[in-house]
Amino acid sequence: MSSLEDECKVWLEECLRVFPELRSHPVTARYARMTKGQLSRLQFDQLDPLVEILARSLPGVDKEKLNKAKLQRLYRIEINSRLKKIEDTEQRKQVVRFTLIHHMVQIQEVSKNEKGQATAPPHEVLRRYNKLMELEGKPKIKTIEDYQQKISHILSELERKTARKTAKKKKEKRKKKKEKKKKPREEQKKPTKKLKQS
Repeated sequence: MSSLEDECKVWLEECLRVFPELRSHPVTARYARMTKGQLSRLQFDQLDPLVEILARSLPGVDKEKLNKAKLQRLYRIEINSRLKKIEDTEQRKQVVRFTLIHHMVQIQEVSKNEKGQATAPPHEVLRRYNKLMELEGKPKIKTIEDYQQKISHILSELERKTARKTAKKKKEKRKKKKEKKKKPREEQKKPTKKLKQS
């Protein structure tokens, strides 16, 4: 496994410093391919609703234990693999960690919701992120909107760089293709030497 894949695990561990209550939950993080407009996604294995309804209807079933079992879903945080192209490691780290914290707050909300769906309250995301910044002696962010704009700017710059590189590669490819077509024609035009008659 490459160091770029390992970094997601390392940064998840760092984020767990401000989420002690999630240490008992199986949470993983990794880079994954997704559309360029999508920054990340949260996936989890949920208890089958039919199994749950049946279990709740049976006599002698411990409802408290069943609720605890629901909390033990396997949560997978997937980050758009395009972020690996951010060359500045510190910048990439902050974007990924902010995204991880967003989903970790969401996991907390999901665990409280019977339907297994929830959004992350922005004020809680901001509080947890700033708590991590405080632990590391780094400046806090004032508003979540400002930071989201910063992330959007970083991603826009990344897309522009990627587009320029792609365009350059295509141009070089077309140039090579033209040169290959041109070469056989030039060879055909070469004059053939006439044999001298004795």
